[in-house]
Amino acid sequence: MNTDSTTTDARLHVVTGPLPCAARPHSGLVHRDGPCRCFVGGPAPEHDHRPEDALLALAHHGAA
Repeated sequence: MNTDSTTTDARLHVVTGPLPCAARPHSGLVHRDGPCRCFVGGPAPEHDHRPEDALLALAHHGAA
């Protein structure tokens, strides 16, 4: 039985997708690599790029 937490995190990510950052819950930041580990020095979160963000940016810049 493999108890490696990296393998477990990878499987969890495949099932759930990007997860919100628990350290910054209202910031719109997500972790694409699994659950939030900010409290223990894990990787930094990223902004969640939604499909509609691209359309809004194009409309704002007059390209739509």
